Amino acid sequence: MKGKQHPLVGVWSYSIDSPQGVIAGQMTVTEVEGELAGVFRSDVDNVETVLDALSFEEDVFMMAMTSTQYGKITAQATLEGDAFEGTMDVVEFGVTGMSFTGMRLEPDGSE
Repeated sequence: MKGKQHPLVGVWSYSIDSPQGVIAGQMTVTEVEGELAGVFRSDVDNVETVLDALSFEEDVFMMAMTSTQYGKITAQATLEGDAFEGTMDVVEFGVTGMSFTGMRLEPDGSE
């Protein structure tokens, strides 16, 4: 049996309160040899975007990605069990502080 799973690993549903309305989707976080990685998918276009960076320290995770439509996007959120709450920024457009919340759907990214 493997050691304890990282608390961020899993499949998450998320919601972003953007100026264009609520955007929902899924984020899948995996851990390989101690390194966190993730894929972000929006229900709007169903395009998967690999996270450029993902870090976790003291229940807070920070992530960054580059969207073909929106450019650089960053987010920071606090994890509490099977939920998180924080903010997301679309750097290229100067949109900051959008509400970014989520709930765990599956305990890990595997079947």
